[in-house]
Amino acid sequence: MYFRDPVDILMECREEQASIPATNIITDPEHRPCQEKWCAATFGSGYSKYVSLCRVAVNDSLDRKDADFFLEARGGVFPFQTTECMREGRKRDEEYRKLGEVKRGIEVEPERVAEFLSTVLTPYRPVLGSEKGPEWIETAIARKVKKQYAVSEGLNLLVYANFEAKGMDVRVIRERAKAHRDKFASIWIITDRHICTLFSNELIGEVTGWEVNVFRR
Repeated sequence: MYFRDPVDILMECREEQASIPATNIITDPEHRPCQEKWCAATFGSGYSKYVSLCRVAVNDSLDRKDADFFLEARGGVFPFQTTECMREGRKRDEEYRKLGEVKRGIEVEPERVAEFLSTVLTPYRPVLGSEKGPEWIETAIARKVKKQYAVSEGLNLLVYANFEAKGMDVRVIRERAKAHRDKFASIWIITDRHICTLFSNELIGEVTGWEVNVFRR
């Protein structure tokens, strides 16, 4: 395990993803470490931009099994657990199965690619995410709290909100999740485009509201 600039890791993730067929990125568990690296690096990129310069390290050791990655910043090292939050009712295993079927269908009958893809595409509904997102995020945090990590007081939590939303109010999310405020040292949220702090402390700092966190190079 070693610490690196989060932008360098994001570049590495981009190269890795470019070499993997689109369906395999989602359906093949072998590529999950790439997704975990992306979460750590995306968070680190936003943290560097809005809080303090930092480095991150994905946990590939057995010494600290409760941490997925570590943030090195402000003279300290902060362990993080990550969790993905999806819209209610979305089932990853079912998506894997359907996408696998679509992949096989396209290989056999490539002329029917549009028809096959239409069976797995879902409508873009950002309003639903904006309305229900706070509830989904609170549920994801509650699931982590139930794990009862032995050193959770020193463990930070990163929630990847992987659903369509527009204009989610951080104050509403904080109100829904306030019962979990002291269960982790800090709680953060990232989306594909934004970063924010839900609850934090002086040592690690905070992002006061939703800030744009789009990586470009």
